[in-house]
Amino acid sequence: MKREQLRLSEKLDMISRETDSLAGVLQLRDQVQREHQDEFKEIVEVSRSLQEWRSTITAVYSDAGHLFESEPIRELIDRFGPQQTYAAEPPGRSEGRMRPNQKRVRPRRQR
Repeated sequence: MKREQLRLSEKLDMISRETDSLAGVLQLRDQVQREHQDEFKEIVEVSRSLQEWRSTITAVYSDAGHLFESEPIRELIDRFGPQQTYAAEPPGRSEGRMRPNQKRVRPRRQR
């Protein structure tokens, strides 16, 4: 009987320590959230803006992408533009796959 009481007491102590540990982790999480709340909001806003920008670029590509494929425009770009071409990627195409002579176009950072 005393052995069972000792085991039960040890288990209750372990449960108590684990509960205290969990409470400490939750307090730390809440503290981090409070301290970095502005950064989290900024990240969400930047992510939202990036999604809107990507949607806009995709819409422009769908409307005007064929213009860059036309022979007269290609000749103009080849004659006056740099040797590397700049290409917007169509929706669904991986950004990692590009032709050897293409260069990725990135938006300018606002200061």
